[in-house]
Amino acid sequence: MNKQSTTIRPYLLGGVFLLSLAFVIVMSLALGQSRNLAGKQSVAASMHTQQVAPPATGAIPSSPRPERPTLTSGLAGAHKLPTLPMPQAPQVVLYDQYNNAGPEATRSTTFTDLPDFSTDLADDFVVPAGQTWNVQSIDADGTYAFGPGPAIDWNVFIYTDSGGLPGTEIFSATNQPVVVVGTTFTVNLPVAAVLSAGTYWIEIQANMTFNPQGEWEWTDRMLQSNSGAAIRNPGGAVGCGTDWIRKIFCVSSMDPDQVYRLNGTLGGGPIQLSAQKKKINGINSVRLTWGGANSANVDVYRNRVVVATTPNDGQYDDSTGDTGRAQYMYKVCEAGTQTCSNTVTVNFPR
Repeated sequence: MNKQSTTIRPYLLGGVFLLSLAFVIVMSLALGQSRNLAGKQSVAASMHTQQVAPPATGAIPSSPRPERPTLTSGLAGAHKLPTLPMPQAPQVVLYDQYNNAGPEATRSTTFTDLPDFSTDLADDFVVPAGQTWNVQSIDADGTYAFGPGPAIDWNVFIYTDSGGLPGTEIFSATNQPVVVVGTTFTVNLPVAAVLSAGTYWIEIQANMTFNPQGEWEWTDRMLQSNSGAAIRNPGGAVGCGTDWIRKIFCVSSMDPDQVYRLNGTLGGGPIQLSAQKKKINGINSVRLTWGGANSANVDVYRNRVVVATTPNDGQYDDSTGDTGRAQYMYKVCEAGTQTCSNTVTVNFPR
């Protein structure tokens, strides 16, 4: 019995060794497959993670390009706004909303290749009673999305207020160059927008080709001043109608305003204009009086169209030909130039 037990023991030990070796090999293969699967899942996850460029670039080059523009890019988080330098004298800061940046931005772009997706985005500001502003530049915080940019050129529009939304366009500067410092986009207006006391809306808009440039988005502002920003999609492809609507009713962002600053000078332009309205034989008529023009003749503008070139004698009577409810915006300019007066609005309720 003792000899037999001694003979069997080596076989038993050898069997245990072989079983252990087999277990180690099987577990190694299983762990290798597990690591390989985890690696694939990690790569797949990274493919769906939005890549955001550093704030200094003003771009999101790695964002996957959709087939059609989207109103917001869904930025990863609010970036720290720069401290803007003061404008060069004699300009001053007229209005400042360059603060409280939100985590998202909203498109304000025209597209040469997808015009039905072009959008207007505007925010309002107030010129205080007793003041006249000469707006000479706008600083807006923003970014390129779904492409590297840059924009072809830029538009700036100013509108009257109409019940808390943009009304009639009273100023435009189209196809303008831009100065970009970090995420600050500055358009210097070729001619100052002269604004008397009241509420106005301003729009800055990039002109782009979506493929390959992408779109430009204006940084949303978490704090609301005056009325919330408004958006319009004249082509109707966005699905929010074709007229002005409150921005938060059309986009995913709930931040009500936009980040921007207006610069210029205080006081009227070189020409000061005033107006008096009256009905003459039932026709809407307006007497314009002005001072400060130096040319022999002046151009009289009604609703942005020259209706008369008249001697610079300080007075002009405009018979509009209308008899009912109407609104007219007047300015006078030294003939053939853009040396112009403030804009005066005249309303006939009926």
